[in-house]
Amino acid sequence: KNSLTTMHCANISYPEEKDVVCGRGRFSVEFIGNKRFRSFVQQYLNEYCSAARREKTKVIEAVFQNLRENGSRFLKKDTSSGFWYEVSENEAKLKIGHVLRDAKMHTVRAKEQRR
Repeated sequence: KNSLTTMHCANISYPEEKDVVCGRGRFSVEFIGNKRFRSFVQQYLNEYCSAARREKTKVIEAVFQNLRENGSRFLKKDTSSGFWYEVSENEAKLKIGHVLRDAKMHTVRAKEQRR
């Protein structure tokens, strides 16, 4: 992988509990680090939902910085080698944005169902 797509090219044999796994499927949904990540992001949900478009970027940045300071990494598996690598900051922030939007949609749907 080149430096434009990854932050570190280190060959990581397996994600740690603090890590966030990027990808699709059961493993990424059920991985302990991803469960913790989704739970952690909930504390930013009200701020994100009420933010204007430009402010949403700042919320995503705050989530990213907080996770990094706590030792979390955003990892993706290299299927050819079987090792994991750390994705770029941009990819990590895209992942955070997706999770915030998904959480927002679940909140909206839950409110609609209660009516």
